[in-house]
Amino acid sequence: MIRFLTAAAWHAALGGVPLERVRLDPAPGTATAEDALVASEQKPLVELVHGTLVEKAMGVRESQIAAALIFLLSSHVRPRRLGAVFGADATFRMPGGNVRLPDVSYVQESRLPQKLMRVTPLCPDLVIEVLSRGNTKEEIDQKRSELFAGGTRLMWIIDAGSATAVIYTQPNEPDEAITIGGELDGGNVLPGFRIALAEVFEGVHGQG
Repeated sequence: MIRFLTAAAWHAALGGVPLERVRLDPAPGTATAEDALVASEQKPLVELVHGTLVEKAMGVRESQIAAALIFLLSSHVRPRRLGAVFGADATFRMPGGNVRLPDVSYVQESRLPQKLMRVTPLCPDLVIEVLSRGNTKEEIDQKRSELFAGGTRLMWIIDAGSATAVIYTQPNEPDEAITIGGELDGGNVLPGFRIALAEVFEGVHGQG
């Protein structure tokens, strides 16, 4: 069981997420990875953050963007047998014990375990988060720190509302911010993969 001295400290540890995204059953501080898996079967998906179940924030527009990215990445990765691309249902255990479900992720072939567990104890090489209005800067910052601490090498944070993206190859400072006219580049993680951000947003509908 994880204990916090104050409710404010507990809420801050969750990244200040809107309280409507917080599950109170199991009691905050007592939830486990198994609880997160069971809860996610009923939707919405939930992450385990310091013993508390927190619902993922994703709307229709964000879901379409994530689906486009899965298709574009898989079209590059699968024919070349470079590894595996995952959607938001894939569960990864962070070094500190939190369980995160990136919107889209890629793990290179050499790092894939022979058998994937229900909660895989690794951080993907590439992680993509598609921001929703329900996300907070603090929770995304925390998630990014955890991922890079566990081995993530590249992260794209895509803002569904403004059609922009921020690229990270380290946890603290962004490498580049791109607008709709720019490109997403796989760099050393996915050499040869380049895609226009406009192509990701092509045909996307719905509200952010």
